[in-house]
Amino acid sequence: MNFLRVFSIALLVFNTMIMAQQTVIRAARMLDVESGKVIAPAVIVVEGDRIVAVNPEKEPGDAGVIEL
Repeated sequence: MNFLRVFSIALLVFNTMIMAQQTVIRAARMLDVESGKVIAPAVIVVEGDRIVAVNPEKEPGDAGVIEL
């Protein structure tokens, strides 16, 4: 994958995060570094530059979504 394509994808992800009040990041799994356990599936809600929820019962409906 060439540099321009990688840069374009990174710019798109960054733009999505800025434009949405909240961003939902979905991943197949994540590591809880405090307990050492792998959590699957993983959903993280970010608002601005802060994580506001991890695996919430209900995802915000108006949030931007990033699928990892």
